[in-house]
Amino acid sequence: MPMVIRAGEVLHPDCFASACGGWSRNDNHFIQATKTRGNHPASPQVSCRTEKRYTKPMSAVISRPDIQKLLQREPPLLEGYLDLENQLQPNGIDLTLGEVALLQTPGQLAASNSQRVVSVLAPLVFDGVGFIDLVSGAYLITFNEIVHLPDNVMALARPRSSLLRCGVTVDTAVWDAGYSGRSQSLLIVYNPQGFRLQRNSRIVQLVFFQLTQATAGYRGIYQNENIA
Repeated sequence: MPMVIRAGEVLHPDCFASACGGWSRNDNHFIQATKTRGNHPASPQVSCRTEKRYTKPMSAVISRPDIQKLLQREPPLLEGYLDLENQLQPNGIDLTLGEVALLQTPGQLAASNSQRVVSVLAPLVFDGVGFIDLVSGAYLITFNEIVHLPDNVMALARPRSSLLRCGVTVDTAVWDAGYSGRSQSLLIVYNPQGFRLQRNSRIVQLVFFQLTQATAGYRGIYQNENIA
């Protein structure tokens, strides 16, 4: 029987469920409400029906406690870190700077990976206290840490806000589920005054996402890159 709502009343979504046989929003039921008017214009009537629908589990950002568990697995989520307590964040891990290099040649990207050509690199040298002075431009950086992603976990990285406040950023690709390696990313110095950077500085935060289900995992040419 339709449920009557008086004028001015607000119906909570759970009330729709109660009126339709007791389903709750957590039961994966879709509730459709139809408003009709009764004999009096101030007494609209609402009827609803429920329909069972399949809903896939949602992906989620992996929190610090679960990151700590993944660090205990074999292989660990991350190895080669310098100071885990300092690098571990509420919802990610900071990666630190290992190397900086100049791009010496043009690159090429084609429809087929067989015609892909990446730029030749010229490593730069840090000074006696581990610093390097960078003029405006693009650089390829290599991180200290080695990442081992399970087949149901992928990752994205964002630059530290302190970099952005200095007119510097880091652009990264996607860390695909199943990837293992010591990754490289693009450091861009926009600041016309340049930027001074020390080796082993925390430079980006890697955020991990659990997939709705495991995949076949990454099988590209960068698998196990820069692992001596």
